[in-house]
Amino acid sequence: MEVEQAVKTARQPESTIGADLGVTSLAVLSNGEVIANPKHLERAQRALRRLQRRAARGRGPDRRTGHKPSNRWRKTRARIARLHARVAAARRDGLEWPTGRVSALGAATSVRTAARYRC
Repeated sequence: MEVEQAVKTARQPESTIGADLGVTSLAVLSNGEVIANPKHLERAQRALRRLQRRAARGRGPDRRTGHKPSNRWRKTRARIARLHARVAAARRDGLEWPTGRVSALGAATSVRTAARYRC
């Protein structure tokens, strides 16, 4: 039994776009487009400060006396953890959508990151 199949060839890019990942902006493309840094943590700081003040006022665990934390303190700590998880998820998503946008242009891409210096 023989089956005819069309062979898909790789699409050749029409142009090349370079992306420079930076500190002040998320990325600068070689075509001049600047992708702004979304600053997810700075947006969440107000809610984070409020929740951490609430947790500081509550009765947390004490290793010295063996005191167990109150239920309200535990719920507040869970809210803080959820807020941090939301920021982490937004950061992950924030790295994926610009690369998808660049690849949708149908161009070959090259990425350059800022050098990391050790003090």
